[in-house]
Amino acid sequence: MLRKLSVIPALALVALFSFAFATHAAESKAEKIEGKVASVKADAKMFSVKTADGKDVEVSWNDKTKLAWNPESKDAAPTAADLKAGAEVTVSADKDAAGKMTAEEVWIKKSA
Repeated sequence: MLRKLSVIPALALVALFSFAFATHAAESKAEKIEGKVASVKADAKMFSVKTADGKDVEVSWNDKTKLAWNPESKDAAPTAADLKAGAEVTVSADKDAAGKMTAEEVWIKKSA
């Protein structure tokens, strides 16, 4: 009985460290990109963001990418069709080993 009780705290510690490691890894990978959409290739699920310093950053999106209005709105969530050239965006993206950026979240500035 005592042996079973000592296993529970050990498993709790393993779970805690696993969660902490996974959270840190997820937070450290995301890069923030801000600027205006320069172009969109909807069929390839790609868009380019022109940043304030003049760089063009190619970003892809997938079915897990969250699209949202900035500021948040009670209107229907934006779709890929709302991602248009000239739109101001803030993107949180992961960069893979090859340097390809994949958006986790895209915040589109709501036009007046």
